[in-house]
Parts: sequence; structure tokens; C-alpha cells
Amino acid sequence: MDYIKYVNIKQGSQSVHRFSQGNTLPLVQKPFGFAAFSLQTDTSRGSWYYHPLDRSVEGIRLTRQPSPWISDHSVILNLHRLNMVLV
Repeated sequence: MDYIKYVNIKQGSQSVHRFSQGNTLPLVQKPFGFAAFSLQTDTSRGSWYYHPLDRSVEGIRLTRQPSPWISDHSVILNLHRLNMVLV
């Protein structure tokens, strides 16, 4: 059986600070990994930097943040449109 078609890394990520719908981030990492990659769609939201209904991607974020409720103290952000990396 092909289980990959059932995988949706955005499941539970359509949350806002006022109303929770899962409080997850679309994280990609190895099992028991130290850090994960995630899309960033809006920096102005702080730790709620990703929302699936946003129409553009600002960059790819390397983070240790498991949930929007638990902020990360430092990240690496690859801004692909500007061709630069912010630390």
C-alpha cells in the first residue's frame, strides 16, 4: 500500500493565537532530530510564522520550535528570493 499519499505535513497548522486548530507547524526532520525545516510565510506573526492560507513563502526556516506556543530562541532563515541567509 502506498501510504505517502495520506501524508499531509500541513495538518493542524491552520491556527491563530486566538483559536487553535491543532497548533502544529509543518516540520520536516529525521526521527528524533535536533532541528527541523519549515516554511515561513509571515515574519510579523512571531512564533506563528507559518499559516497554510498565506499566498507566498518568505523563506525556509531551520528551527527547534515544536509548536507555535513554544517560541524558539534562535533560527536560521534562508530567504530564497533575496539570495541571502539571516541568523
